[in-house]
Amino acid sequence: MRKITFLWSLLFGLFLSLSINAQTTIDFSSVTGLANNSDFGSNVITDGNFKFTYNDATWFGSTNGNGSTMAIMAITTSLASGQSQSITVETNNGSEFDFQSFWLDILSFDGSENWTLEGFKDGVSIGDQVISVTGDSSSGNIQTVTPNSTFDNVDKVTITAGDTGFFEFDIFDDFVFGTPICSAPTAQATSAVFGTETSSTLNLNSFTAPVGTADGYAIFINDTNSFTAPIDGDEPTGDLSWNNASQQAVYFGTSANPNITVSGLEPGTQYFFQIYAFKDCSFLETYETTGLSSSDTTALRELTITGIAGLNKVYTGTTAASAYGFSTLTGVLPGDDVTLVSSPVFTFATSNVGTGITINTTGYSITGPDVGKYTLTQPTLSADITAKGLTITGITGSDKVYTGTTAASAYGFSTLTGVLPGDDVTLVSSPVFTFATSNVGTGITINTTGYSITGPDVGKYTLTQPTLSADITAKGLTITGITGSDKVY
Repeated sequence: MRKITFLWSLLFGLFLSLSINAQTTIDFSSVTGLANNSDFGSNVITDGNFKFTYNDATWFGSTNGNGSTMAIMAITTSLASGQSQSITVETNNGSEFDFQSFWLDILSFDGSENWTLEGFKDGVSIGDQVISVTGDSSSGNIQTVTPNSTFDNVDKVTITAGDTGFFEFDIFDDFVFGTPICSAPTAQATSAVFGTETSSTLNLNSFTAPVGTADGYAIFINDTNSFTAPIDGDEPTGDLSWNNASQQAVYFGTSANPNITVSGLEPGTQYFFQIYAFKDCSFLETYETTGLSSSDTTALRELTITGIAGLNKVYTGTTAASAYGFSTLTGVLPGDDVTLVSSPVFTFATSNVGTGITINTTGYSITGPDVGKYTLTQPTLSADITAKGLTITGITGSDKVYTGTTAASAYGFSTLTGVLPGDDVTLVSSPVFTFATSNVGTGITINTTGYSITGPDVGKYTLTQPTLSADITAKGLTITGITGSDKVY
């Protein structure tokens, strides 16, 4: 078991060149200015589409003797065991590539050495491959290490030098990759979640990101469910105010929880949303073409009726109500054709006496070409129900001879009049009658007090004391104190 140490270049002078067979070669042999056995320390280096990361403190660079070029070297001795070094290569932009080969320039070799290659797809390991390199100590040679097809269409590969065998020097001259592939997401977003609908707005809260992930999303809306996928590279500007476009962009970004609200929509109308996922390849968006199709419908616009008011009434024992004024339909949008049909029925919420009693309404309706966009709210009015007046009948004022007082009387049987059927009200009689004047006269008013009512339904009524009339006649006078005188015929 032996430790492997790789010598790297410092500046790494990475350049990207495409060969005739559409391969990308990363060349490490043109770096200058690094002294022999200089420690690289911790480094992440990038060039073009690719980024390289290596574990620090074990990688060194060396010139080729004339100070003009560099190679990537690993020194393995028999003094260390159970140790290894690794290098990870991945694309800068999240696209895919085919890892095809790398070269080992072996100056001195003894025994065998295992190299482990692990591939990743969307950050998830898709397996590894162990490659054994064998040789003898007397001959240096160049070995080409070739992965299997597992390492096609990956986004990251880690190469780990094993801890067996003996190498005097291992020199990596080049890495060879297939041309980076920037594939669109292979699956669509799912499960769109809509928020609260109003008559003019719709809210798209979130959706489930596609399997395999995506770098971002472009969302469009229209009212015809006819969409064309965006062209790769397009970055539409979201406009959340509906402008009746055939296909309007409302979002461009990276979140699967955009929580966007589109305004200016027609009431009671179905709108369609199309969500296209994309991968970002060097900031050139590559879109999937199917997209998630979903829809939501705006709420109906509420219309109201104005111009009428509830009419007060005297208690009748029923909930029948009425209103006065001119009914006007309110809330129709300009250009829409909606007409009010009036056959109203008004009903008090209770038949009992009270103030500000709710009057419920039915019987109004709407018609017209645009009626499907609207809902009509029947008007709710209010009015008072006042107590019903009761009277007393069956009694008549009694005439009297002048007494110099206003005392009066009546005769007959007092009867309570006006109580509605089903109500329980009783007359309580303790009347006091009083002439309006004590003087002699005819048809003099007799005022009454002392009558009252009682019973469970007494609150629905008010009692009017009876007003009677009678005459006060003159009091007869006589002369006393004289006696007639007799006489002879």
